[in-house]
Amino acid sequence: MKGVVLIASGHPYYSHMAYNLAVSIRDKSQIPITLFHQGVGLSFLFDDQKSIFDLRELPYECVLEKGKEEHYKAKTCIYDLSPYDETIFFDADMIFSPYKKLDDLFTDLQNTDLQFACHGEKNMDENTFSEWVDLKEVHEKYGFTHWYDLSSEVIYFKKNDAVKKFFDDAKEYYSTHGLKLKQMQVAGREPVTMFKSGTPDELPFSLSMEKNGIKIDAPYFPSYWQPRYFTKITKDEDVWRNFYLLSAGGAYIQPNVKRMYDNRTKDNARRMGINHVPYQLVAKSNIMKERNLI
Repeated sequence: MKGVVLIASGHPYYSHMAYNLAVSIRDKSQIPITLFHQGVGLSFLFDDQKSIFDLRELPYECVLEKGKEEHYKAKTCIYDLSPYDETIFFDADMIFSPYKKLDDLFTDLQNTDLQFACHGEKNMDENTFSEWVDLKEVHEKYGFTHWYDLSSEVIYFKKNDAVKKFFDDAKEYYSTHGLKLKQMQVAGREPVTMFKSGTPDELPFSLSMEKNGIKIDAPYFPSYWQPRYFTKITKDEDVWRNFYLLSAGGAYIQPNVKRMYDNRTKDNARRMGINHVPYQLVAKSNIMKERNLI
């Protein structure tokens, strides 16, 4: 059986966004959607909104790291959590294209066992840039000479021993990677670690991919993410026709992304006869203290 896994843990924002994403999927597909929730977020949805999901509680140990809540850690648990033989995980703050079908994305990926959204690959001797760490340090500590620039906003996997080991190793790396995260300078303050609220999950996933010798398609762009990889503003129509999803990931929101996202939720509500006013996109940095620094 195939299905979608979403996570809404911590802030209520994520349950709102998960609902918007589920509605956009339901526009053209009846593939089941399981939402793992933790914290108070789910209480902010109406009962009829909850009914779009197969609801399951996210085990607290999936967000607990050294006595602190780190909600990024939850993604390393999705293999164990998923009730499906074939799973696609989406970050909650995405929306499906009106021209695309989830069923077609599963078909596109059916000949692989594991695939991430991926912005490319690097050899350590040619390029040491990584979003999260210095790749020279990765090479010195682990001996890896290759690196995938992963994005965990879209993850596809099948259940088998090799994929299970990949996720098990990622969980281990999350707690033990021992790498110094990159820092950023904020005006008037000392440099601070980029991710204030925990280790970015892409780091342990990339480490596990190298340890296990797993190869994936790279680059692979199922979703459109404005801030880093697309230096020009793309026309709305081109985004919707060329990508399965629009991503609103990150602490800040570009005006074109907010416009496309909000218009899509309004269209969905009108076409599907939803009476509740759609949840609109809000910058996470405006509502979550920890997202003021990524």
